[in-house]
Amino acid sequence: MSFSPDSKTKKDPSIDQTIVNYNRTEAVFAIIALVLMIIGFIFSCYTFNNSRYMFKRTAGGIHFLSTGSTLTVIEVVVNSIEYEKKHMPFTYPPGATHRYGYSFVLAWLVFVCNLLSGCAFFIFSRKRKGQKAPNEEIAMADCPTIIGR
Repeated sequence: MSFSPDSKTKKDPSIDQTIVNYNRTEAVFAIIALVLMIIGFIFSCYTFNNSRYMFKRTAGGIHFLSTGSTLTVIEVVVNSIEYEKKHMPFTYPPGATHRYGYSFVLAWLVFVCNLLSGCAFFIFSRKRKGQKAPNEEIAMADCPTIIGR
């Protein structure tokens, strides 16, 4: 369905403004989730090269944001289908069956993977002080710096 102007949607009874709004929301949040996943991947790769704890927490936070965006897309899809079943009988005639398919399962898999990766980055983002640091450079980088006189 294209995002047509309001004048066309009022003339065509098969186009419901609520469904158009659902489709717009799905598209926008899918793009947001994709951009956040790309940024999360870049931050994740960067944190393996520079093991400072704050980069790991940033990567974990971005993974959680992409998890939320993915969940939003899934919920909007489910609610738009339920709305069509209740209010658009020519789209879902009485007695018609419905199943989500592989893309819906894949969306839930992406949600779980992003959630687990966000949790992993937060769990492993603690500071490595003193003896626990892998080398002297990281131990010095994680020491507090006193700025003043």
